Amino acid sequence: TNGYEVDGVKPLAWKYRDWVIGALNSDRPYDRFVTEQLAGDEITGATTESILATGFHRVGPWDAERGASVQKSEVIAELFNELDDMVSTTSQVFLGMTMGCARCHDHKFDPLTAKDYYSMVAVFRGLKREHKGRAELARAALPPVQLPGKDPKTQIQGYFFFEPSPTPPVTHLLKRGNPNQPGVEVSAAVPAALV
Repeated sequence: TNGYEVDGVKPLAWKYRDWVIGALNSDRPYDRFVTEQLAGDEITGATTESILATGFHRVGPWDAERGASVQKSEVIAELFNELDDMVSTTSQVFLGMTMGCARCHDHKFDPLTAKDYYSMVAVFRGLKREHKGRAELARAALPPVQLPGKDPKTQIQGYFFFEPSPTPPVTHLLKRGNPNQPGVEVSAAVPAALV
């Protein structure tokens, strides 16, 4: 889904689904299952299979409504919405914690602060989707997918994993979750309560 009331085509999303089914059917150890989904492109001996696993974050909600007249503030807001999806999904699925409400304020019931939340955002902030905009994915009908190169690993990377930015951008704690109100700088870290 693109989120909200919009559903658009997500090329090759089925490859991630098939990877999950294959991992479960082959009784892949849970630690390996998690590691490949979060960092399958970074592990020693990365394979086509481990890169497919990084589709975990690729298939989250996308904002396909962006057009040529979009405001810069909307682009920044959407970036932080995508990062929120990554942090919220990762924390719920793999940490058993809901971190999303710490985007705007310290968590009321769990030992999670806004600083913890934005430190997790910093973990993912240096990543970007291969397609800077999604206009090409918002079209009603897509032509058959023609992936560059003959190497399956190269083909998959073009669609299923985030390309690292040359230098991770600076991440700030955003006041009340507003990208236009950056606060103190934070560095990549897991929540302090888990350390």
